[in-house]
Amino acid sequence: TAPTQRWQQRGVRQILQTIQHTAGIYTFLAQFQRHARKIGQELLWWETTRSFRRYHLQGVWHNLMPDALFEYQAQGARVEAWLEWDTGSMHQKPLRAKFEAYAHYVRSHQYRHEHVVPPTLLVVTPHYGREQSLRRIAASVLGSFPLMIWTTTEQLLEVQGPLAAIWRPLGSGGEIDEDGIRSMWV
Repeated sequence: TAPTQRWQQRGVRQILQTIQHTAGIYTFLAQFQRHARKIGQELLWWETTRSFRRYHLQGVWHNLMPDALFEYQAQGARVEAWLEWDTGSMHQKPLRAKFEAYAHYVRSHQYRHEHVVPPTLLVVTPHYGREQSLRRIAASVLGSFPLMIWTTTEQLLEVQGPLAAIWRPLGSGGEIDEDGIRSMWV
């Protein structure tokens, strides 16, 4: 009889997921720099693994683990942003924990050790349905925090680029078109 299950070396699935995640992050940063240069702006610096922040507060260690942190200069203004590249693999509970880590970091004012204001949080999801689900979780955890949060999908990013009007703000603010989408960079 023919085997019904394809054998695969242990850990290969996780490695492939990690490769997809890492490629997404670096593709975003490279694409961002290319688009910025075309309009005379610049991605000033970025860090990935080093963007991890571990801090001790009230006798407990806490971690903030964004996928990347970068600074962008647009029209004389500088914007720092955290990037979360979502592949759709995290379930609701770990996603909630991830957003709670951002909430704690902002609430505790730990960001003031390195930033004047908390960096903007950018979240890229694999598709619109995932974006909506993730937005609901983020709003339930971060809705009342002074943290700018913007979401988009990989498809919009790939087709229009990171500096296009593809970003949906969580909550209100600024000039927004009829679809609730705008570019935060101009």
